[in-house]
Amino acid sequence: MSPRRFRMPWKGSYIIVCLLATARTIAVGKLGDLFFEEGIYAYVGSAMGGLGARIKRHLRKEKKKRWHIDYLLEFSQIIDLVPLESPTRCECEVAANLSRHFRPIYGFGSSDCKCKGHLFFVGSDKTTVDNVVRRLYIETPALMETSATEVSSGLSGVLLDLDGTLTVPGALNFPEIKEEMGCPQDVPILEFIESRPRSEQLRLNEILERHEAKAAEKSVPNEGSEQFLRSLLKKGYKLGIITRNRNHSVEIVLRKFESIRKQDFSVIITRENAPPKPHPAGVEMAAKGMGITPRELLVVGDYRFDIIAGKAAGAKTALLRNPTMAKDTEPQPLADYVVNDLMELLHYL
Repeated sequence: MSPRRFRMPWKGSYIIVCLLATARTIAVGKLGDLFFEEGIYAYVGSAMGGLGARIKRHLRKEKKKRWHIDYLLEFSQIIDLVPLESPTRCECEVAANLSRHFRPIYGFGSSDCKCKGHLFFVGSDKTTVDNVVRRLYIETPALMETSATEVSSGLSGVLLDLDGTLTVPGALNFPEIKEEMGCPQDVPILEFIESRPRSEQLRLNEILERHEAKAAEKSVPNEGSEQFLRSLLKKGYKLGIITRNRNHSVEIVLRKFESIRKQDFSVIITRENAPPKPHPAGVEMAAKGMGITPRELLVVGDYRFDIIAGKAAGAKTALLRNPTMAKDTEPQPLADYVVNDLMELLHYL
């Protein structure tokens, strides 16, 4: 079981799963200095005024610190998020469930309730918290009610990542790019560039664009991708592309396809016209361009940024497990569907 489809109004609770790569002491507001072990943490929050706006805020690095989680997210990476739509506030029920499995950080996020804490230390294995999340839907009354009354509007559009999804992964050598830039290997490239002084950003962008141009020229369609896209068009789905790349690179890559053209896509969203994934703005823009709601959209990608962006917008998600992912030790996000190739996804559409 995976996180549920969303109905309007979209409100309820959520779980943020984040990774702290290095143990450190962090000053957390009135809680003072707290020591955090290296590893994975799960935080439970509530957003009865709107899940979308709250999740977007958490995804921003630059913000005024208001909640305890803001202090931890300054030093950690969000590796997954789980929107928990419910008609009533249920964050304490969810926190109580997690406390049966993981150690709470006392007082963190629970200053206005009687819970021991709303932040939990998971350890190094993300699958443990994934398993608990799957059971939440049969153990939390408010979520059971949402599930029982849920009405799905069906899918009308499919929004696909480019590199590693529509194309064979590996064209972009991220470690090489980061080394030339002086970017830490555990920091995403676009976020690193944005964090640097404006006087340095021009040089870094030139490095990135040079590598992207080379990668676009040697990119080839992923196995079954053309057949998959043709099948979707035949079924009447609207198609879109969302990428952290530039539009110029997208055009070069699409010329490598024999039977698919740029005109087959209703929208193409790049970093030039929307904040890059995992921010959900590009997904929302794509849905609007297709003339549908995000709830009628399936976001397909091979990396956590794709899945997080889709879930943050309220869309369904599909994670493509490329062969190279078997060697990747990075924790993978929960998605509605997990497939080993694109053609496998047709069974769900």
